[in-house]
Amino acid sequence: MILPELTIAETLFGGIIAEGIVFMVARRLKIAAFWSAMICGLLPFISYLLYSLQHRVGGDVMTIHFVVYLVTALLLMVLGSRNKSEKMHWAPRLIIGFFVCLVVIDGTLMNIASHGLPDFLSSALLPNSEHKSIHSTFPGVIPHDQNNLYEPQLEQIAQQKELGWKVKLDGLDAISINQTSLITVSIQDREGQPLSNATVMMDFWRLADSRDDQSLAFRALKPGVYQAEIVLPDEGRWFTGLRIQIGQHDFLSKQSLWVGKQ
Repeated sequence: MILPELTIAETLFGGIIAEGIVFMVARRLKIAAFWSAMICGLLPFISYLLYSLQHRVGGDVMTIHFVVYLVTALLLMVLGSRNKSEKMHWAPRLIIGFFVCLVVIDGTLMNIASHGLPDFLSSALLPNSEHKSIHSTFPGVIPHDQNNLYEPQLEQIAQQKELGWKVKLDGLDAISINQTSLITVSIQDREGQPLSNATVMMDFWRLADSRDDQSLAFRALKPGVYQAEIVLPDEGRWFTGLRIQIGQHDFLSKQSLWVGKQ
């Protein structure tokens, strides 16, 4: 059975609600508070493990879920084992309130980092959102091996200006995750004549996970026009590096790319 993809808020807070329901059912069945807490803590986490087998889940997200489920089970055990006739001291109430606030804040921030702000919030809080596409998700970190020295990059730019090549790249904006996308590169010289016999490569670097990095080789369709197909597995921020070589001359172009669902 294929499980639907859920947001972090849905899995986190949904698991907490499920823990409360399971704990109450277990207590109604006269199961001790300790074992009721063990059952209600393990069941949501085992369910989340099964969910993670079908949908890629980072280790940090998995850890947050495990800790929240565990602490919720411990709180339920404490509340379920106390004498109901006794009034709870203000200190445990303060600790429970602090934990609830912490879970709500962390869960909200994690959900925003993974899926971005809701449209109504981004339009209200972010400047000039009506004139552009806003992506408020966390793009990930830049791999160290892609953050090379800046001086060689400046030299490369100067050489490319002297060549005067006109390079047009089409198809990047239409890329969607898990969909075969077509990318076309058109190359002309300074006078606008098509450049043939070029070796065209394009690298895709996934900021959040370097295991998704890909290198793409283009085939020649006609003089000056090259094409390739690609399938990207995950949405989010990518870096691209277009490399063109004709004889002893090289051309390099880098840009960022946002890939979303279709």
